[in-house]
Amino acid sequence: MAVYRDENGKMQENTVSFWEAVKRRKAKLPVIVKEPAAMWDLVINSGLEDQELMKGLPQPNWVYQTSLQQNEMFVFGLTEDELNQAIQTNNHALISKHLYRTQKMSKKSSGAIDLWFRHHLETKLDDSATSKELKKFINVASLGAMNGLKVKVDNIGSVMKIS
Repeated sequence: MAVYRDENGKMQENTVSFWEAVKRRKAKLPVIVKEPAAMWDLVINSGLEDQELMKGLPQPNWVYQTSLQQNEMFVFGLTEDELNQAIQTNNHALISKHLYRTQKMSKKSSGAIDLWFRHHLETKLDDSATSKELKKFINVASLGAMNGLKVKVDNIGSVMKIS
């Protein structure tokens, strides 16, 4: 899923299925479009006629914000400055307390997005009210409420902020 900001400042999502990703790669288009206007120029100039493929592309005036994929890591509850400070000072305990992995993403029949993030140390799929209070998971019901910062954790546990 790619997240964009439209011309009105509203967050918009562009979900790409595995099959759509394959079709985009075969058409020599990026799976996650970071520059919609330039990509549309490429599509128009290439003479691409696959209407189904073009229907799933982001609008040319949208601005790329971030992407989400299952198991990617996000930090919730820290400001960008606090996260940068924690990374610089190797404050792994603070980062660990706020580190969540993308568990699942779904689209409701109303068109709303439902995002689930599970704490990175949590092993049980317990979605009870108690677990929510203990911040074992975070459920984000709209992209506008999404306030996590995307990070990458390498294979030795170092955390790097993704801009």
